[in-house]
Amino acid sequence: MTEEAIAAWQAPARLTRGGQSHYSDTAIETNLLIRAAFRMPLRQAQGLMMSVFELLEVGLAVPDFSTVSRRSAKLPSISLGRLPTGPLHVVIDSTGLKVFGAGQWLAEKHGQRSEMSR
Repeated sequence: MTEEAIAAWQAPARLTRGGQSHYSDTAIETNLLIRAAFRMPLRQAQGLMMSVFELLEVGLAVPDFSTVSRRSAKLPSISLGRLPTGPLHVVIDSTGLKVFGAGQWLAEKHGQRSEMSR
């Protein structure tokens, strides 16, 4: 995770009356993307994100499943359609989220095909 993605994890301060959101839309979308990509319930997606953050030694809090469920109603739906077979690469940076099949991420990043996609 880039520094920009980490900085974008917290919701911006709200200027209107009412409660302040703790997590940005990016944080909610990330959890929904993990859920859709790995076909798991929200509670399991929360646990997976917590494990990934722990392994990466990123000190971010993960939104709980009930927060994701409530906030997802206000966001555009995430539909991955037909997922590629084989390993998935989930790339998270400051520009957004994207799911790549085996070798697609390297091809887009470096402009060449990887050994796995040949």
